[in-house]
Amino acid sequence: MKKSFIRALAAALAAVLLCGMLPMMASAADGDISLDFTDPRFRARVYALLEKADTEPIYAGDVADIEELWVGIRGIQSLAGLQHFTGLKILGCYGNELTSLPSLPAGLEEFYAANNQLTSLPSLPAGLTHLSVHDNQLTALPALPEGLLILWCHNNRLTELPKLPSSLTRLYCHGNRLTSLDIRGLPDLEYLECTYNHMAGVSNIRGFIEDLPFMFDSKAFKYFPQDRGFWAGWNEWVLLVLEFVFFGWAWMPAFRLFWA
Repeated sequence: MKKSFIRALAAALAAVLLCGMLPMMASAADGDISLDFTDPRFRARVYALLEKADTEPIYAGDVADIEELWVGIRGIQSLAGLQHFTGLKILGCYGNELTSLPSLPAGLEEFYAANNQLTSLPSLPAGLTHLSVHDNQLTALPALPEGLLILWCHNNRLTELPKLPSSLTRLYCHGNRLTSLDIRGLPDLEYLECTYNHMAGVSNIRGFIEDLPFMFDSKAFKYFPQDRGFWAGWNEWVLLVLEFVFFGWAWMPAFRLFWA
């Protein structure tokens, strides 16, 4: 009887100890990912977000459920370790010193990476709705998600844009090297800014005739590449009407030169 009691007591103690060790065992199974954050400034931001001392380990489970990560204007040069934020929906890394990016979390919905030194972008998540990559050194954009609503890609070195999704409502692509622009099939487009490019006028914008009423409705479109922008004066309005009436005629470029 006494031996049975001792065995039962030992089993109970073992169970208590095991329950107490389970969280530690789970963390150990996750593995310490602290060193995956190779950029000290990025790592410091993660520690601050987790409210951990920088001597403690970071486990994958610590960051897996984080949905928003804001690390803008911190002098960060690398986002290595970002792959552990598997539940991330919003990422803001603007105003840093990034020249490249790792793969983006699959569930990302909003991505703000303006004012860096990026020359290319990774594949974009399928559910992305907001993409801000202006003021970088991009020469091309990857395929855009079908549900994208707003695209800020101005002040880069883009010579063309990929196919624009029909869901797009606002497009900022000024300050690039675009020679043409196709806005056909964008029924919800409310704002377009494409000044400061290499386009001679609205005749370089495919779909302009179909969307002309937008300019006189509640939508704010800025087409002209000149420094003065859309409200360029009466002479540009005359050319606007002429290009609308005679859109696509071969002599229009010569007429524009004569008018200038």
